[in-house]
Amino acid sequence: MRELAAVAADASHRSRQRHRSTQRRSVLALAIICCAAVACERAASTPAEPTLAAITATPPVNFDVGNPEGDPPQAWVDNPTEIGPDVPQSASNCDLVNYPFPATLQAYYHPNAVCRQKEWGNSGIIRQQGHDLHVTTLPKCNGRPGATTEIRLCKHGWENQQTTWGKAGPLGCIGVTVTPTCES
Repeated sequence: MRELAAVAADASHRSRQRHRSTQRRSVLALAIICCAAVACERAASTPAEPTLAAITATPPVNFDVGNPEGDPPQAWVDNPTEIGPDVPQSASNCDLVNYPFPATLQAYYHPNAVCRQKEWGNSGIIRQQGHDLHVTTLPKCNGRPGATTEIRLCKHGWENQQTTWGKAGPLGCIGVTVTPTCES
């Protein structure tokens, strides 16, 4: 009889251990889910995207007296040669994660749309040159869709700051030239 009681006690002890182990795994899984939810919430609370109207509202500033030290020359900004008529969309290399376009702009909607970027030395100043970028609502087109060909400069640290080319938006980008075309 004692042996039967010992076997039953041992089985009960192992059952409690399994239950505790399951509880620990459940608590661990809950902690992982909570951490993931917090990370997702933080990712969703990124700064608001600038509107195309805000990008085009500030006219470009051209300084003929020279640029501050570290700024690229105006010719590098205004006359990039990266995008020619034969550049395929697959050659696009714009970093749209760190410097996303406004939600109304769909970069690769048109088959011949392309976006190329290049950094000025090691300055952190990124020139993005886009061609035939689709915009769902363009103010110049009375709210109808259109496309833009544009050059913008971006840099971490320029968020809402005055630059040589005007005031940058909340993501650190400023539209230097924007040429809209209305779609029919």
